[in-house]
Amino acid sequence: MITVRESSESARLSLLLFSGENHDGKRLKDAWKLSLPSKMWENTATSSVSESGLQSRFIWEFLGRSISSIADELVPSVRSNSTATVCGSNHLLVFGGWGQDNLTPLSACEILHLETLCWTHCSTRGGIEPSPRGNPTLVYSPSNNRAILFGGWNRIKRLNDLWFLDLENWQWTQTSFDSNKDMYTQQGFWPKGRTDHSALLWQQNENEETMIVYGGSVEGGDAGASDELWFLDCSYKDNCRWTWDMVLIDGPSPSRRSSHAAAMIGNGKSASMIILGGTDVSRGSGKAGIVGDAWVLTNLGIPESRLWIKLSWNGPGVERCRHTLNIIGSSVIVWGGWDGEETVNDTLTVWHESIHDHLPETKLETQVAARKPAIKSKDRTNGRSKLLQERWEAEIPLRREDLPPEILEKTNKSKLRNALVRAMHRYAVLKTKDTYIDPASGYSVFTQLYLKRRPCCGNGCRHCPYGHKNVPKQNTNISKSTQSACSLVDPLVTSLDW
Repeated sequence: MITVRESSESARLSLLLFSGENHDGKRLKDAWKLSLPSKMWENTATSSVSESGLQSRFIWEFLGRSISSIADELVPSVRSNSTATVCGSNHLLVFGGWGQDNLTPLSACEILHLETLCWTHCSTRGGIEPSPRGNPTLVYSPSNNRAILFGGWNRIKRLNDLWFLDLENWQWTQTSFDSNKDMYTQQGFWPKGRTDHSALLWQQNENEETMIVYGGSVEGGDAGASDELWFLDCSYKDNCRWTWDMVLIDGPSPSRRSSHAAAMIGNGKSASMIILGGTDVSRGSGKAGIVGDAWVLTNLGIPESRLWIKLSWNGPGVERCRHTLNIIGSSVIVWGGWDGEETVNDTLTVWHESIHDHLPETKLETQVAARKPAIKSKDRTNGRSKLLQERWEAEIPLRREDLPPEILEKTNKSKLRNALVRAMHRYAVLKTKDTYIDPASGYSVFTQLYLKRRPCCGNGCRHCPYGHKNVPKQNTNISKSTQSACSLVDPLVTSLDW
């Protein structure tokens, strides 16, 4: 369900619903419009509005008779699990999904002109285009006038290829992981193949844009879903300069999920992202697999203040997957989906107040302060600063045997110093591990993922992200092990991007 303007001259908004599947599993190609009241839901007292309660204020309009096609083209195609985005103010671009037989992945783009309500095939130039797939994501970059496609599934494997469609010359271009490059310069900085994830475009300013990818079912992963958060800097016209970054957030965070819904709140540094619902098959089948909660990630442009906050929403509005989520002003709108047993299409769920009114009672500033290391408290016995314990559960360190065979083979052939240590550290960070077992000594070693959450402790930690600022390197009393660790700072630490 896409938010669109009813005309280029009007500020009035409506929600456009296209394709999907019904209660019987039949794939659809119909289109519906829900016009929004001019004053939104400011006088709505309930958070879940039934169809009967919508009659006087919200009316679904079937667009079947209003929609036409160019030169009697056979468009739109019957499909479900496709992706769509509004490009500019006049075009709805649709890609991928599963065909009428629910077995055939689709690839051809189709376009709906939003003012004339006329469908047409997207005639692209050039010899390459994305392969057929279901459940990918598509976002629109207004500054570069491009549609960006990522991921999906073709019934054989989950994909991690990245494409963009230049809407000025209507040509597809691919930018992908280069398997010929050195693993150490690239390993861990390109997402694995995934499907049923979410992708949003975050506009920091007129010149900077980031595609945010969250969750999904990951290729080669365990049964269930992912909680990975990836940022793609897609600000540049030259796609060779686009870079991925896996983002780790301290403190509480959402559980793993796929087939969830996500939406942006605002722009700029203080923008936020909300995710709602989803499923994780590792929890079980049917309703047991539904992840029924909602979270908001605040302060996207302020890394030190980014924080996941769980919203106080519950009930059928969040207990679903494969649904749609829209945010218009201060209203959050959820429609459709699957509740683990049947399709949900008879209720429009609306949270009509400011989203900040649904945050937990604990103030944001308090939570940010609580997750910072407690370095101000003093030990009166020796006057030295000490850190409070960060966690109470034990973590199993990463071991050599946990490395994938292809990485282990690469390290065995590498002539780089400490190749195995480098590989274990980088893979441990990728798996969000605080520790790994040193292959030489058998001791547990902290990774930078842990160490960067605290100031330099002066102990000469192998992966110190602070350049061993507080280590007295000239002190003759330093042990040989510490001196050895300090000697690793140049080749090991400086090669890591933090």
